[in-house]
Amino acid sequence: MRTLALHRLGRAAARVGPPKTAPYPAPYGAYAPNVVANPSYRAKYRLSLWIRPNVQAEGATVTVYLSEVGGKAPGANTAERTVTLRRGWQFVALAGRVRARKRAFLSISIRQMANIFPSDAFYIDGVKLQLAG
Repeated sequence: MRTLALHRLGRAAARVGPPKTAPYPAPYGAYAPNVVANPSYRAKYRLSLWIRPNVQAEGATVTVYLSEVGGKAPGANTAERTVTLRRGWQFVALAGRVRARKRAFLSISIRQMANIFPSDAFYIDGVKLQLAG
């Protein structure tokens, strides 16, 4: 969900929370599939974003994943980072190299998997994925 009330960069941020109809505790997050098509083997990518919790989610942990899929090898995480959510905006950056040949796509996901309550939410802003030299 887009919100204009709370943002770090620009005019809006994305609010991410568990679905209202989900049984609890239900993992939740944001997923951006197929953000890079046919990434080159061993190419290095850098993912960065800003994240902040609502009051109820302070102290929760989220994990940010950059994943690769397709080709003969099973899907794998190119990079991942777990972050404890603190009050205010936090900058998160991670980098990794494509681990297998002939991958079809890179995807991004940001997930809270444990200690979840119905009123939890976090906000993300300024998501950037770059090919790093």
